[in-house]
Amino acid sequence: MTAEDLPTTTLWMRLVRGGVLLTPFDGFLLRSLVRHVPAEMATVIRQQWRGLNLIQRDPEWQELRFYRLVRGRVAPGDLPNLPVRPGEVKLLSLALRPAEAGEPLHVNFWAIDRRFFNLNTSRSLRPFQDHTEMPVEAVEHCYRSNLVRSGA
Repeated sequence: MTAEDLPTTTLWMRLVRGGVLLTPFDGFLLRSLVRHVPAEMATVIRQQWRGLNLIQRDPEWQELRFYRLVRGRVAPGDLPNLPVRPGEVKLLSLALRPAEAGEPLHVNFWAIDRRFFNLNTSRSLRPFQDHTEMPVEAVEHCYRSNLVRSGA
């Protein structure tokens, strides 16, 4: 997966809506998501990412939210749906081991109404922003209990 496959925030959205660019570590986390879900789901996630134009980060660096805005409003447009039930669905949880040891870094990936929406973490990502990888200790495939048939 290339950088072009990852979501991005336009310059206009960064200036007007407080959007951010992804750090190398953010990119690693997103690539980890698509690496650990089924191919069909990974394809839909990548298609959704191409339609996003705003990424926001909370001040503590523990959450990234992803949006598609059209004329200033959140609009899913013609983005494909993830094959999960509507509502809030946890897609995946990762436990990562920082090189500095200490407690693992826990990362959760979420969808809302069948669209990839955010990731949140157990602690700030700021110290890891320049990392390009981190060992994965555990993966929990949370999407499994929320799968629906295509077209449902």
